Amino acid sequence: MRLSYIELLGEKHPMCFSLAASEALAEKFGGLENMDKALSGGDIRTTANAIDTILTVLLKAGRTYVGAIGGELPPEIQCRPADLIDVTDG
Repeated sequence: MRLSYIELLGEKHPMCFSLAASEALAEKFGGLENMDKALSGGDIRTTANAIDTILTVLLKAGRTYVGAIGGELPPEIQCRPADLIDVTDG
């Protein structure tokens, strides 16, 4: 499984696009093609909500995977990912 990391609150948090994550995202967006539309929809509210939803799912999948292989995990964040990302962040 390929892992990516995002730095939040000074700690690197694992993320992965597992089969379970793709299933959860398809369910939340009504299909992965709708997820793509939400990301490129143009209005900030839709895009921000989509990014937050995607990060939440990918972070959960990353924690599940790293935990399953016995890796070390930082403490879970106690808020939404969107609470920690500035609107000007890439």
